[in-house]
Parts: sequence; C-alpha cells; structure tokens
Amino acid sequence: MTRAVLFDFGGTLDADGLHWSDRFARAYRQAGRPVDPDPFRAAFVAAERVLAGRNLQGWSFRALLELQVRLQMEALGWLAPTGASVAPEEAARWVAAVADFCYEEAAACLRRNRSVLAELQARSYRLGVVANFPGNLADVCREFGLTDFLDVIVDSTVEGIAKPDPRIFQRALDRLGLPPSACWFVGDSLEKDILPARQLGFRTVWIVPAEKGPAAHPAADAVIHRLPDILAVLPG
Repeated sequence: MTRAVLFDFGGTLDADGLHWSDRFARAYRQAGRPVDPDPFRAAFVAAERVLAGRNLQGWSFRALLELQVRLQMEALGWLAPTGASVAPEEAARWVAAVADFCYEEAAACLRRNRSVLAELQARSYRLGVVANFPGNLADVCREFGLTDFLDVIVDSTVEGIAKPDPRIFQRALDRLGLPPSACWFVGDSLEKDILPARQLGFRTVWIVPAEKGPAAHPAADAVIHRLPDILAVLPG
C-alpha cells in the first residue's frame, strides 16, 4: 500500500515539540525583557487570534515572527494601540532581538529536518504538511527548501478550515488519494493533531519534549522527543 506521512509545522517541523509560547518567552528573556508567565500567555493568545483573521500569503517567516512579536507587545501594553509604555526605538530593538532569536532557532531545526524528509522520501513515503497557518505556509516551506519533498501543503487560512476540524485532514487525504489507514500524522498537539488524526484512522506520532510529556499515550502509536527519532518509528 502507498504510504504517506503528514506533519504539523509549528512545534513539529520547526521545533522538537516545544510550544511557540515557550519559545517566545525564552526569546524575551534572551533579549533582556523577561515576561511574567500568565500575562504573556494571555498576550500570546491575543496575538494568535489577531493572526487568525489575516491572510499573510507571500510573507516570509521572519516577517511573520516580527508581526507576532509586535502583536504580543501591543497586548502587553508595551506598544500602541493599547498605550505604549516603551520608547519606539527601544521597542524596535526588542522586536528585532526576539524575532531574530526565534528565527535562528527555528531555521536550525528546519535545516536539520530537511534530511529527515529526504530520508523518508527515499523510503518511498509521500509527504505533506497540514498546519494552522496565516496563509503563508507554502511560502515558508519554499523559503526553507522543504517543497521538493512535499506532495501536499494544507494551510488552514487558505482552506478556511482549522485543526482540529477533521475536514482539514481529509483534504490532505483527498489530494493524496489515500485512505487514512495508509497515513501517519506527526504533531506536537494532542488536541489539534493527535486526537483528530487518530479518530480519522491515521497512525499517529506525538512529538513532545522529554521533560513535558509521557513516554507513551493511548492516542499515539509512538511518542518521540526529536523529529529525527521518527526514522526509527516508521517502517523502512
């Protein structure tokens, strides 16, 4: 039977299961502006809600990160329109520093994971990405040289459907012409990735940092801590 592996993007291909809110918080600390956990989580969610209403087709990954940081700082009250408490020049330095830190970490992970995709392609797996993204998932995949390995790219904004809605997974299956029983899904979110994919009939791999998750879960066929570990899970 034809085999396929579908991946989430954020937290999966660009990190080893580490949530973006944790990564941003670490970047703020690195930039010398640590954030309190509860207010920052609220600001992160507020920024994500704003992004969910935009279509950023054509935007680079770096530009997306910079926008996310600005929206977070607005929600924290550091920037206008909520009443700036930081001088514009200082704010611009923080935006650049936080976005740069996040970009370099993600880029290093994506460069490493190109070899994972190449190996799976060599094993005759068909590959794809299904992600909640603001319209520029194909642009970002192209930016990091992933498109040569991908048979399908499904962006929630482009499709008008977001995970965990099972229809977004089904669209990827329809474009591959495969049943879920022929596919694996790899993601970092139990609620948005693993559970809905499992309910459709995918085999699933949950990627989660060793210090944050269990060694096994009933909804996952395997739990891994680094994406290259997938190569030992999937049949050769």
